[in-house]
Amino acid sequence: MVGLNPEGNCVYSAAIALGDYWDAEHVWDSDKQVKTLKLQKVLGFLFGSKGNLLQQFESTFDIKTGVIKAGWARHEDGTVTKFGSPTSRSTRRRAKTRAAG
Repeated sequence: MVGLNPEGNCVYSAAIALGDYWDAEHVWDSDKQVKTLKLQKVLGFLFGSKGNLLQQFESTFDIKTGVIKAGWARHEDGTVTKFGSPTSRSTRRRAKTRAAG
């Protein structure tokens, strides 16, 4: 995963085992961390145990509020899921989970 600021500079990167990804706390789970890093966009790729691409995703954040604005996920079968402007942390988590698969 790569997190970019508004200028397109990398402010976050991580390689996380898929089994650890689902239950982990991520920097974008915290409004404060999103604002501190000026984390505007997160790009990610989730790979299966055989190296197959399970999902590609992108999430965009409002760096003033730390709240996710929009995002999408392209799943292994080619379907795309899009989501809009959740306003609460629990809604963001559901949106992230939905975007992550």
